[in-house]
Amino acid sequence: MRILYAVVLAVLTSAALSSQEGASPPSTSPSINRGGAAALSQPAPIEYVCPMDRDIRSKTPGVCPRCGMKLVPGIPEFREYPLTLTTQPSVLKAGEKVRLNFQVGDPDTHKPVRDFEIVHEKLYHLFVISQDLKFFVHEHPQMQPDGSFQMDLSFPKPGFYRVLNDFYPASGTPQLVSKALMVPGPGFALAFANLEPDVAPQKSENLEVELVTEPPTHRRNADAALLPLETEGWNRAAAGRHGPYVGGQLRLD
Repeated sequence: MRILYAVVLAVLTSAALSSQEGASPPSTSPSINRGGAAALSQPAPIEYVCPMDRDIRSKTPGVCPRCGMKLVPGIPEFREYPLTLTTQPSVLKAGEKVRLNFQVGDPDTHKPVRDFEIVHEKLYHLFVISQDLKFFVHEHPQMQPDGSFQMDLSFPKPGFYRVLNDFYPASGTPQLVSKALMVPGPGFALAFANLEPDVAPQKSENLEVELVTEPPTHRRNADAALLPLETEGWNRAAAGRHGPYVGGQLRLD
């Protein structure tokens, strides 16, 4: 019995050795390795993106068809740039002009920023809105030699005013920074704006807006009417025509 067991074991061992000898060694083709290395070394394709409208992308350099800004390679990482707002005089009075000074700082070095990109034809857009929404102004402060921006403004009455600052540091991404100013005096109150439907022509500090429908009236559930926006105040020389207006298309009357 032991002899039969030994014979069977010897036969099985011999068959296993023969199978290993006939097997092909693992492939180590240098061409395959070189091909893989070449594929890994190829740079990823560059995608150009609008810094403001990041859904606008292109495989080639150019400008954004929506806002006109220059496309930049890759999606830039957003960094918030600190903004310092000072006033002269420091205590504001309704009806009197005050000088507003805006200084943008670098988030890393904390030094004043001096280089800015043009957005909608301007370096700096300023929006000032009163809490009751009765006062609205869109202005463009002027750049000073030290890189700050200045403008003079008169607040019509005591109250709380929101100051929105729109700018684009050349070393960063587009910024929209909100500040607040308080104008003390008789009648000052913090209250919610009373919003009521009003489609009559409106006039602000430097802008008149009128909503015009074509046709003048339309039925409910009918086709939507065309609602052109007619403005007046900044560009009277372009009266009565459609054309570019701070980067957009408006009818200027």
